[in-house]
Amino acid sequence: MDMNTFMIGGCISAIAIITGLVKVAREAGLPSKYAPAMSVSLGGIIGLSAALFAESAAYLGLIGGIAAGLLSCGLYDVGKKSA
Repeated sequence: MDMNTFMIGGCISAIAIITGLVKVAREAGLPSKYAPAMSVSLGGIIGLSAALFAESAAYLGLIGGIAAGLLSCGLYDVGKKSA
C-alpha cells in the first residue's frame, strides 16, 4: 500500500471506522467529554499502523491518522446536530 493511497482513499475509510468505534464506546458508557480524545488517539494508532504496514515514514501516518481523528470528531458533531 502506497502512503498516498492511504492519505486519499484510506483516510475516508479511517474516518468511518473511527466514528463507528467512538459511537460504540459511547454506547458502552464512555463519557462524551472523552470522545474527541479517543477519536484522535484511534486516528493516530490507525495512521501509524498503516504507515508501518506500508513501510512509509511513521510521522506521515501519524499526522494523517490524527487528521482523520479530528475529522471524525467534526463529522460526528455535525451528524449529532442534524439528527
